[in-house]
Amino acid sequence: MENEEKNIVEGVVENSAPSSGVPVKKERENMRMFVFGFLGLIGAVVLILALVGVYRVYAKTATDQFTYTVANILNLPAFKMGDKSVLYTAYVDDLRALQTLRAYSKANSDTDPTYATITDDQINDQVLFRLFDNVMVQTAAKSYGVSVSDSDMANSKTTVLNNFESNAAAEKAIKERFGWNLDTYMSKVVYPYNLKDNLNTALIADQTIQKPTYDKAMSVFKLLQSGSDFSTLAKQYGSDATASVGGDLGWFGKGVMVKEFEDAAFALKKGELAGKLVQTQYGYHIIKVTDIKTAKNSAGVDETQVRASHILFPYIDVNTYLDGLVRQAKIHLYINVNNPLDELLQATSTTSNSASNSNATTTATQGATSSSTSQ
Repeated sequence: MENEEKNIVEGVVENSAPSSGVPVKKERENMRMFVFGFLGLIGAVVLILALVGVYRVYAKTATDQFTYTVANILNLPAFKMGDKSVLYTAYVDDLRALQTLRAYSKANSDTDPTYATITDDQINDQVLFRLFDNVMVQTAAKSYGVSVSDSDMANSKTTVLNNFESNAAAEKAIKERFGWNLDTYMSKVVYPYNLKDNLNTALIADQTIQKPTYDKAMSVFKLLQSGSDFSTLAKQYGSDATASVGGDLGWFGKGVMVKEFEDAAFALKKGELAGKLVQTQYGYHIIKVTDIKTAKNSAGVDETQVRASHILFPYIDVNTYLDGLVRQAKIHLYINVNNPLDELLQATSTTSNSASNSNATTTATQGATSSSTSQ
């Protein structure tokens, strides 16, 4: 009996003893090879997809969702200006928005035809102009310590919403025009607009930047003080529509001109030249009153009116300033599209013509703003 029990126990122990381990090790090795092979396959697929996406970005400038997703994951740049890169996804976002705006304009050509006939090439140019403009504004704003406050954005949002019956109506209109919600519109359009406007204010207040304009105005002012003909100099140096008529502004009463201009004009006698340059939000003015009379205003009340002429020397504003910056900027456009700055950078035109071209960088923003807020 004891021997029988002993045999049973020994049999159990023997059956429970570990084997040599060779089949287990082989199985583990096979599993490891399978996992590595599977991961390698996935890696190869991912690599192929990434390469296809990169090719579609830089060779085809594709905007489909696959290409967009790859560009987003890999943070692929569309261009680099100076030391700042702008992502391809930002380019596509704006491209899609203007394409949506074009479709909206076509469908509503009787009320909002502005973008109905814009071509794909023109859309590309406007998108790149706007993105270039944003980079330059950000760079200049940083150097001037300029930013956009919460109150700036709140006031702008109120202005936008005031054009609609409700927030829902605003959201609907912006979605129809750009495919964006209100928050996206605020960040992509309104924020850059505010930053540029604040930068413009800082530039106008910068006496170093404005000194060449001031010096030019003073030189003409001294010529007038020495007896030179006002009309002749206005035609030569005037920068607004009055230049062709010798600076003549016609008759006006109080409340028509900006305060600084009005105060100076109504303090003068007939035929008198203002004793100094008059500074307004537009620039430096040389003012001369050519006549004075009493006449009835639109309400039928007698008032004093003056007839004045001026020569305006506009400030170096943000667009003129940025025009100078873009001519010095190192721009590397990676995507296979037309660079709308090529002609501008190669041009040898005068500063005024250059500034006119540079203003195109704001066309998309201004058009987008007016379109989305008009009802």
